[in-house]
Amino acid sequence: HPSRQQVSHLVVKADGKPAADAEVYASYCRAGKVTISKSVSNGNGIVVWPSLPSSRVIVSGAKVAACVLPAHGTTFTDPLPAPTPEAERKYHLNPGVTGREPASFGTLFAGSGHSYTNGSFVRMSKGMTGQAGNELWPMAPGTPFRFAWAAGFMPLQMRLLADAYLPYLPEGMPQIDMPVEELPCAEYTGVEVRCTVKRTDGVLQPQGATVIITPAKTNRAAEMMAIPRFNWLLRANMAEDGAYRISLPPTGEYTFALRVNGKDGPPVTINLQPGDPTARVVALALP
Repeated sequence: HPSRQQVSHLVVKADGKPAADAEVYASYCRAGKVTISKSVSNGNGIVVWPSLPSSRVIVSGAKVAACVLPAHGTTFTDPLPAPTPEAERKYHLNPGVTGREPASFGTLFAGSGHSYTNGSFVRMSKGMTGQAGNELWPMAPGTPFRFAWAAGFMPLQMRLLADAYLPYLPEGMPQIDMPVEELPCAEYTGVEVRCTVKRTDGVLQPQGATVIITPAKTNRAAEMMAIPRFNWLLRANMAEDGAYRISLPPTGEYTFALRVNGKDGPPVTINLQPGDPTARVVALALP
C-alpha cells in the first residue's frame, strides 16, 4: 500500500473523553510484515503519525479505547470505530538470529477474554534460536496481543509489549511475518530482592519454607508471569546466608509471603518501578 503523510486523529478513553498525553501504538502491515509504531497524544488527545500506509490501521494503548483508522484520509477529528476480529490468518513468528543473551525465553499470546493463542520460543545460545524458533501461528487480525521476552540472569532482563493489536492483512495474504525483535517493547532490568527470615532461635531459614511471590493484577507483567513458560520468574532461590534472592522486573506491585507446611505468613507488598534502587530487602515472618 502507498503511504499517507502526516495522519492525525483523535484518541479517546473508555468514557469517550479525549485521552491526553496517552502512549499509543499503530498496528499495520508494511512490506509483508507486522509493523507497530509508537506515539503519544497531545493535551487534546490528538495523535500525529508522520507516515502510515493507505490501509486500515489499528490504534490502541493502555489508557485509550482501541480504534481503526480508515484506509484513506489524513485528518480525523471524531471518535473512530473499534476494531473487530476477522478470520484467522497465519502469523510467522520470527525471533531473529541476533539474540543478546543466551538461554532466553519469548512468548506471544493473543486474543480476548479467555480465548488465547499461546506460543513460545527458546533461544538456546547467543545468536541462535532453538526450540519452537520459527513457527506459523493461526491468530485473528483485529485482536489484542502481548509479547514478552526474558533472560533469567541476575539481574533479569525483560522486554514487554502490551496493549497492541494484531494488524489487518490485505486480501489474499494467507500469512505475515512478525519480526519480534523489531516490536517496540519496554525494556526492564530486574531489581534484586532479598527476602530475610529470622526465627526466635536465630536460625535464618526454617526447613521446608518457600517464598510465595504474587504480582498484583495491575502489575504490567502479571499476565505474562501466569504463563507456565514464565512462572520461573517468581521463584526465589536461597542464598548462602539463608536469605532468599530473586531478580524481579520493575513493573509494579508484588506481594511476598513465607509458606511453611502449607501455611502462609503475613504478606508484605512492595512496589518496583523503573529507576528505583537496584536492590531491596523484604523481612518476612513465619506463619
